[in-house]
Amino acid sequence: MKTTNTKKEWCELVRRGVILFALLQAAQNLYAQNPARGIKFERIGLEQGLSQISVQCILQDRKGFMWFGTEDGLNKYDGYRFTVYKNDPNSPNSLSNNDVKSIYEDRSGVLWIGTGSGGLNKFDREKEAFTHYLHDPNNPNSLSNKGVNSIYEDPATKPGGCSGLELAAEGSINLIVQRNNSPLIKTTPITPIA
Repeated sequence: MKTTNTKKEWCELVRRGVILFALLQAAQNLYAQNPARGIKFERIGLEQGLSQISVQCILQDRKGFMWFGTEDGLNKYDGYRFTVYKNDPNSPNSLSNNDVKSIYEDRSGVLWIGTGSGGLNKFDREKEAFTHYLHDPNNPNSLSNKGVNSIYEDPATKPGGCSGLELAAEGSINLIVQRNNSPLIKTTPITPIA
């Protein structure tokens, strides 16, 4: 009789062990699937030199720098400090407008900055200077609008050849084709679908 009791106790102990193992295994799987596990977040803000807390766009370039576009300038973060680029009315090579809406690095490493009302900027990293591409209502080969909301590079273009950037502006799409550092801007109006 004692063996039957022991067998029942043993069976109950094994059953409980299996249940406990299954529960622990499920908990371990949940922990292993946690996407935040092992990721460290570090806050950077005004105290570290960011020009404004409202960030509108972010880019990490091929050199590892982080670029942040705000309503108060373009911010480059090297992991330790910020360098802020803003419009200076007395400097023709400064950022054309502080309201940075989009940042894009093309295949050849050129940094392009779209602004809310200052058109498109091409950044020369060596000279720390900007070239402006602006809207001119009297020039059909200029940008169609003073605001550039997004920048896209056509994947079919080849590096070193004719590069094509597409810019989304209010009411149209602009295509900038560059050959030998000479930009040609083509505009396609966007017709809303009724």
